[in-house]
Amino acid sequence: MKKVTLISVITASVLFGAGADGTAKNSATGGGSTQIVRLETVEINSVGDNISDSGISEGFLDKQVSSGPLSNKTVRDTPYSIQTITKEVLDNQGIQNFDELVKYFPSAQIEYRGGGEMGRPQTRGFQGSVVGNVFWDGFYSVSTTAMPMAMFESLQVQNGLAGSLYGGQNPAGIFSYTRKRPQKDYRSIKAEYMSDEYLGTTADVSDKFEKVGYRVTGLYGDGEREPNDSNTRRRMLATALDFYLTDDLTIETNYSYYNHIYRGYYNSASIGRDGSVPSVDSVGVAGSNDERFMRTRTASGKFKWTPQDWLYLEGGYQWQEAIRSRDGTSRFTVPSAFLKALMQFDTAGVQHNFGIQGNGYDWKNGKAKTTMSKMRNISIADDIKFNDNWNIILSAGNSWFKSSTYDEDGISWAGSVIYSFTPEINMYFTYADSLQSGEVKTYDSDNGFNATHPLYGQSTIFEPYRSKQYEIGAKAKLWDTLDLSAALFQITRPVAVSYSGTSTTVGRKTTYNDDGEFIQLGEQRNRGLELMAGGEIIDGLAVNGGVTFLKTKIHETPYSQIANKSVAGQPKVQANMLIDYTVPFINKLSFNTNLHYTGTRYANANNTVKIPNYFTLDLGARYSVKHVVGDELIVRFSVSNLFDKDYWAGVGTISTFDTTSGSTSASLWRGYGRTFMLSAEVKF
Repeated sequence: MKKVTLISVITASVLFGAGADGTAKNSATGGGSTQIVRLETVEINSVGDNISDSGISEGFLDKQVSSGPLSNKTVRDTPYSIQTITKEVLDNQGIQNFDELVKYFPSAQIEYRGGGEMGRPQTRGFQGSVVGNVFWDGFYSVSTTAMPMAMFESLQVQNGLAGSLYGGQNPAGIFSYTRKRPQKDYRSIKAEYMSDEYLGTTADVSDKFEKVGYRVTGLYGDGEREPNDSNTRRRMLATALDFYLTDDLTIETNYSYYNHIYRGYYNSASIGRDGSVPSVDSVGVAGSNDERFMRTRTASGKFKWTPQDWLYLEGGYQWQEAIRSRDGTSRFTVPSAFLKALMQFDTAGVQHNFGIQGNGYDWKNGKAKTTMSKMRNISIADDIKFNDNWNIILSAGNSWFKSSTYDEDGISWAGSVIYSFTPEINMYFTYADSLQSGEVKTYDSDNGFNATHPLYGQSTIFEPYRSKQYEIGAKAKLWDTLDLSAALFQITRPVAVSYSGTSTTVGRKTTYNDDGEFIQLGEQRNRGLELMAGGEIIDGLAVNGGVTFLKTKIHETPYSQIANKSVAGQPKVQANMLIDYTVPFINKLSFNTNLHYTGTRYANANNTVKIPNYFTLDLGARYSVKHVVGDELIVRFSVSNLFDKDYWAGVGTISTFDTTSGSTSASLWRGYGRTFMLSAEVKF
């Protein structure tokens, strides 16, 4: 395979969003053709999306979407299921890290590995990769490290397949973080106390001038949270320095440092050999010398340039290093890059928003920076608007996967049809066909083979795995205040690789006895329904959340033990609803509650061990007053898991499939108990 080198980089902001005066601009139609007007970029953040104090009463359909080379899109006009959680929700709910945030997305979960801080994100029952599904401002970023929410303006999750837009990846969705950017004359300081004895402070300072803007956010926290006698220490510095060289050209730079140390944490638990599930309160605590140590450094730079009214260019480079041990031996280093061009033009009266993007990353491991894998991709997307009712979106990307033992490539593509009944109501159908890197399996002692096997020492290289998705959905705004969306989907993909010969298992060791070969284990088929709602129900009462019904099956497998069985670790029902109420006539006093439900999950592949469902309730309140201390004082109080429910937050099924017993071993991870948070924020 010819080596592909990208000399540029990644990020995703949205083209064609707002004019220089901050108001939205649309193409004006006259004489049967579309007149192109100059349009500017819009970041997905509180400023660009006019976020309310609650962060939810404005709904979600009008929020801008960052989706690879697609442009000029809002959630309403994008043929995928998308949800955004804003800075305001992060602050009001006292959310510190991603493992506390993920529950607000009804279709998302963490696949626990080593703890929630370093778990893998997933949507629709498919697990994400270390690199490939998480983006910071459009740059590929490490998913398996602690991420402080104080650094970000928002998190947007696009469920399902997106390989045609971003390049080959697991079908686990896109987790798109937007970092804070400079604002005019903004300063705040926040102090917080969390039970049992955690104290923290955050300072956020920003300003914008004619040619330069800056933003600096610092965080320090230390103390006991959970369990008793544990210690969590958090240190963060995030800087953004932007240069507005001309009205058409902006340079954005970022640097961040985050150190997260957690001692005295809950250990994971294991399923008993007899299939028994241990009680949550029996979980032990790590020793005094054990710690989860994570340190992440990130630096990036990108340009945004509008050389012509109809053309927008963006590119950048990011370097990230995520260290997960104090001695630095466990680390991932990920440089990534992208360059994209977005343009708007007409052909025979048909309007096109066309984009092309080249992007990629290197995933390096350890101090020696041994290359785990490389991915390079070129994608194109054409958003074709025929009239006020009909719209078609076509996208395709060619991805190259490469490692020391793997060199494959292939095409991902997708097509969508959108029909708008009115500007406020539409339906869509999307088909997506997406790649992820295959596997390499070697017939050696590490995989249980000895020198008598006829293929000993040889490797089998599997083609890139191909996932397919069908999705039909509808989106609507009712009474101009409440947003609704629904999506019905099916996703299929190959799952893992197994050995086709006979085997003997003694204890936890499996020995292979004949000349069988590695084969595909089967196919995973996930079908589901997602329902979401967001916005104001009545004046002052806002909601945001939804429910996902998911049915997972393994089929087309030679192993009868798992045929038509549910995939381990995936709940059949998951729901979350955040409710925010502002008291009439005292519009700075608000109350909120969050209700979360996760249904039963299986802990093994042959579905003989079941993990109980759980429900948690959070309560909170906030009060703001102006010109008493600084320009504004905001006091927040919240209680998470009000009833102190004991529950298993995660089921980690990371062991290989055992063809003899038809099962996988699983680790269980305890959820957080009741936690109090009190904070005071002053804005100057």
